[in-house]
Amino acid sequence: MLGRSFQGEGHRVTLAETRAKTLAKFKQGDFDLVLTDLGMSEMSGWELAKRIKEIDPSAPVGLITGWAVATPKEKMTEIGVDFVLSQF
Repeated sequence: MLGRSFQGEGHRVTLAETRAKTLAKFKQGDFDLVLTDLGMSEMSGWELAKRIKEIDPSAPVGLITGWAVATPKEKMTEIGVDFVLSQF
């Protein structure tokens, strides 16, 4: 749903369903932004963000969550997450 919203605004969107597919696509592409869900079954959004930053430390990474969770600034800084979007 979010991907379609961005496409509707004229952005080029690449979607991936698994961690492995995400990392493979990221390694092949040139991305302006990576958005990932904080809670995923294979690995957390924190871990995926960490792996993305290991590949390209300058890549902007944002986490999205529908959970009412605290966002530890120290963890964001340590991993390199640029922002967290929450409904709360």
